Amino acid sequence: MNRANSGFTLVEVAVAIAILGVALVALVGLHTDNMGTYINERNRVQAALAAKQIMSIIEADNKSPGVGSEERELADVLKDLAVDEIGAEQKLKEKYAGWTYEQEVQSLDLPLVEDAMRRVDITIRWGDRINEQFVLTYFMRTTPGT
Repeated sequence: MNRANSGFTLVEVAVAIAILGVALVALVGLHTDNMGTYINERNRVQAALAAKQIMSIIEADNKSPGVGSEERELADVLKDLAVDEIGAEQKLKEKYAGWTYEQEVQSLDLPLVEDAMRRVDITIRWGDRINEQFVLTYFMRTTPGT
């Protein structure tokens, strides 16, 4: 029998399928890693936008925030600060389920001036790992009488 006319053997087909299988598993693993990175970066951007929105509202209030710290659910903080739409509270609860907000305010003294500035640290967390958080640090002048 002439080898050129006989086609592929069963062993050759099995080897080809095995090579394709290994390549597909590698590609699926790479895609899964990329999706995890995408989700983490999307959460980081959402946390940054939320922290900046909260800081803008604090700054626009024209009063220095009180010294101390607080920790709450992020959806509750956003709801209390700026949500006026009907049904928006439920959307916030769904979008930021499990996200936490922590604010720490410290008084800073300058030479010859006590309590001249406030350091505001806003931390937003969406998971338990150290890379699943966003921290915004902001310095603001103390408003007289606060």
